Amino acid sequence: MKKQPFFYRHRDRGVPYLIQALAIANAFTFIVSQASSQFAETLIFNLDAVLQGDIWRVITFAFVPVGQNTLFLIFFLLFSFRVGRALENSLGILKVNLYVLFGIIASLLVSAAGQQLAAYLPSAMYLSVGVVTELAGTSHFLFMSFMFAYGTVAPDDPIMFMLFIPAKAWHMAVLSMVFHIYLIAFISPTFMVGTYAFLLSLVALFSYFIFCGKTLLRSIHGQNHDMQYKRQTSQRRREFEAKSIPKRNAHRHKCAVCEATDITNPELEFRYCSQCSEYLCYCSKHLFNHDHR
Repeated sequence: MKKQPFFYRHRDRGVPYLIQALAIANAFTFIVSQASSQFAETLIFNLDAVLQGDIWRVITFAFVPVGQNTLFLIFFLLFSFRVGRALENSLGILKVNLYVLFGIIASLLVSAAGQQLAAYLPSAMYLSVGVVTELAGTSHFLFMSFMFAYGTVAPDDPIMFMLFIPAKAWHMAVLSMVFHIYLIAFISPTFMVGTYAFLLSLVALFSYFIFCGKTLLRSIHGQNHDMQYKRQTSQRRREFEAKSIPKRNAHRHKCAVCEATDITNPELEFRYCSQCSEYLCYCSKHLFNHDHR
């Protein structure tokens, strides 16, 4: 008997509802930040502050939301609960835990690298890299990768964007990536700096490529195969219909005696004689008035 894969055998191990817990922590930070604007600043990842002893920042940055809008927060909570449930059902609890762990590590690496790069780039050129660095110091890339994963494992799941716009999961993933690329391209002074900022973003999404990259490739390959199959099926259908449709002025029945057809004499009825050896067709005038052949 073939042994089942490790992640399948241990899919229920680990901490359940981890994504939902992170979403609740983001909501708590948002609420407290409304009373104390400096609260979030003590949680985001800052390499210098960590080296000075604020070690909690390597974890609490994942509790800092990017948006500061109440409607967005409600949508974020509902969406995150749905994403967490879908990913645990598809990947398993253990994989989701590792997904979150690798996502946190990737965001920390990108944020630390970007902050170190600040000392070597002019302020004007550092702008786009700095935006990526600041986003990596919050939960932005972590939840963006969750969105991408949801759009990959359950692309056709219906959702209500901002609570009233109908969409599908893959729509949200594509929209998020397009907006992020546009943001980088808009604020990047040179193509090279924009490319570096984009590469940093890809590193921050490391966990997505590790756990969902194969599924994404299979999905793309499957879509190409489906499109090719549909084109071939459509072509075969057209060829069959072209052969099946009778040509203009082509008759279907022709009397073997008077040579009348259903085209030239539509008022006549045509029948086939079972007593003739050649099973010939006759019009209603000659059906009972002919010599059997």
